[in-house]
Amino acid sequence: MAATESIQRFVEAFLEFDKHARGNTRLSVLFSRGMELFSSLPGGQFSSLFLLNEENFELEHSHTFPSDQKDASKTLYAKLHEDRAIGKALSYGTIQTYEIEGNDFDHCMVIPIVSTQAAIGLIIVPTK
Repeated sequence: MAATESIQRFVEAFLEFDKHARGNTRLSVLFSRGMELFSSLPGGQFSSLFLLNEENFELEHSHTFPSDQKDASKTLYAKLHEDRAIGKALSYGTIQTYEIEGNDFDHCMVIPIVSTQAAIGLIIVPTK
């Protein structure tokens, strides 16, 4: 099975989980479970959630799974922001994959979280 097909199946499974969990589970619990799922992506190192602060309109770190990777996730976020990958993912509103050089991982998925009106945040998942 090709890596792209594997990722697509994983994303479809996550969306199915999301569909069943809404209404039965608090949003924070849903995100935590989703973060665990994303970090289990083949080659996944960790997953981090960044949510939009409505007062200053900046994305702020909210959660990393596993939690001991929090510093690595903030460093990766800074690099993705510097390379304009964050803005691109939010602008397109679709999952974007980026090659990362000089890190312990090769690629990073940037998954925007959007409502019908605006961006809410994003999830980053680096993979080997």
